[in-house]
Amino acid sequence: MATSREVDFRVELCGDLSLPSIGEAHDKILAAFDQDLPIVIDLERVEDADLTLVQLVEAARKSADRRGRSLSLSAPASGPTRAVLERGGFLGAPDRAAFWLQDTVTP
Repeated sequence: MATSREVDFRVELCGDLSLPSIGEAHDKILAAFDQDLPIVIDLERVEDADLTLVQLVEAARKSADRRGRSLSLSAPASGPTRAVLERGGFLGAPDRAAFWLQDTVTP
């Protein structure tokens, strides 16, 4: 569920975030771009994920960058999200590792 706060627009993604179910997550992120606030994506309640989630968030990052918008994670990627990042080799690039892990953990 997306909630509005004074300083950011938080997008809470939870449950199964794989190809068959990614549509709702996509819609939530698109709605966040309609707000004039920094976007914060919360992945802490993700129960299952595949590369679709990573691709969605990476595309949102690029879109935010092109629009001069701020997009971040509420916490370093962990659990199923971290596992997908590791399997997919997404943590090898320093800029991606810094985004996904928030410079708190070495990939």
